[in-house]
Amino acid sequence: MNLDRIPVLLVEDNPADARFVRELMAEARTLRFEVTHVERLDEAVRRLEAGDVSVVLLDLSLPDGRGLETVVRVHAAAPDVPIVIMSGNQDEALALQGVREGAQDYLVKGRVDHDLLVRALCYAIERRRAEDALTVAREAALEAERQRAQVLEKSNAELERLGGALAESLVSLKGRTEALEAKTREQEAFIYTVSHDLRAPLIAVQGMATILVEDHATALDPDARECLDWIVASVGKMHTLLNSLLDVSRVGRDDIDRDDVDLGAIVRGVAEQSRPTLAARGGRVRIHGTLPRVRANSVRMTQVFTNLIDNAIAYTPPERAPTVDLCAIDGGAHWEILVRDNGVGIPSAFRDKVFDIFRRLPDGKAANPHGSGVGLAIVARIMQTHSGAVWIESEEGAGTTFHLTLPKGAAEGGGNQGVQRPDPIGHPSLWLERSSA
Repeated sequence: MNLDRIPVLLVEDNPADARFVRELMAEARTLRFEVTHVERLDEAVRRLEAGDVSVVLLDLSLPDGRGLETVVRVHAAAPDVPIVIMSGNQDEALALQGVREGAQDYLVKGRVDHDLLVRALCYAIERRRAEDALTVAREAALEAERQRAQVLEKSNAELERLGGALAESLVSLKGRTEALEAKTREQEAFIYTVSHDLRAPLIAVQGMATILVEDHATALDPDARECLDWIVASVGKMHTLLNSLLDVSRVGRDDIDRDDVDLGAIVRGVAEQSRPTLAARGGRVRIHGTLPRVRANSVRMTQVFTNLIDNAIAYTPPERAPTVDLCAIDGGAHWEILVRDNGVGIPSAFRDKVFDIFRRLPDGKAANPHGSGVGLAIVARIMQTHSGAVWIESEEGAGTTFHLTLPKGAAEGGGNQGVQRPDPIGHPSLWLERSSA
């Protein structure tokens, strides 16, 4: 709200009431009300048509208009200007009807003091601005939805044309056509996700633009420059969001190929990829005992352990050599894989949120500036599609243990029974001691 001046149109035919309202507004110290007083409804309409009115203070009993007629005519003359009704005791029910017809608030004569009057006027102005911003945002969302529908319609039409041509000329390519249609459905779902989740940044951009238009139309003062900075930041968030959503959209499918996967070989491969970083910091990855073979998708399992090991390294303090310990516990109907690091740990307030998409620790950006906040969300989604689960135990400053469960299947054979107690590697593995289920 512009505190320098608030143009108020006072529509009141009683001189005493008008003088009283002026005196109340004159008491305001932080706000400067510029009051224009008219006694007739037609004068009020002409004044509103001329513009430069922030709020109307309206009496319901005027020489040329009474009751709801006054509210309807004033609202029609300037739909964007908020109205606060001034009514007598006997008109309070009528004032409530006036609020339903477009007024923002009402005050009862004889019960008004300075604070109540100022608060009612300021709230009316802010509510109107909020409603206008919401309308703009809703229109932007509807337009985005309309454009998305057009894109999908064109895409579907093109796919139907290509599908028809392929069906007529290349019957032998039916399998490839079905794969293309499946990929298209996945793309459509992804487009919907993007259109939905990008609405918040779009609303932010629109909101800043609205502020520029309403409050800084004549010159770019420091406030306006700050708004422009917000616009740039919002656009940057949109790019980051899009790239992260691309990563998430590639997982979460339950129709992936599954094979006999050796988790120990997966972990060793990930550790080998991280060897330069581990060597530079004197770190290590240790498998205690053996990890089981499971029925899973090897690419997805590689993503899981890559995210966990990379996070462990990134979130270990620079003065500490990163260490990642892994073991498997026979849980009866499932395997439980434990992955423990010696990093900074996770504050208790964030432990139930770490698997939320785009959720990062308070100091996460400093520790891992290139992270997007989707790594653990991907881990959780992969475990879900493998009929498993993931949860954590963490001690702030001392490290985090990730628990992964995977159901046993045909791949559990071959003599690999996991571990009941880890191999004694210099005794740092004592943390793994627990009985099997």
